[in-house]
Amino acid sequence: MKIIIVIIFLALIGYILEQRRHIKFLNQVNFNQETRHIMVKHQQYLLEHQIDTYKFALETLGYSQDNINKGDYTKHEPSPEKLQAL
Repeated sequence: MKIIIVIIFLALIGYILEQRRHIKFLNQVNFNQETRHIMVKHQQYLLEHQIDTYKFALETLGYSQDNINKGDYTKHEPSPEKLQAL
């Protein structure tokens, strides 16, 4: 009889510990869902900054993004005024 009570007691302790672990996991999932929109905004900002950097590099080297989109990969020397504006 004592063995059965000890087994039940250990099973209850194991169940309680598993529930605590599961609650911690759910809290972490909830935190990740709450902060996801912040990370998405940050990733969009970084991507926009990277695109602007690539546009600037193309213009500095004498290429036009609009011409490249049309299939024209020729290099045009930028005028001194345009270089000064950049």
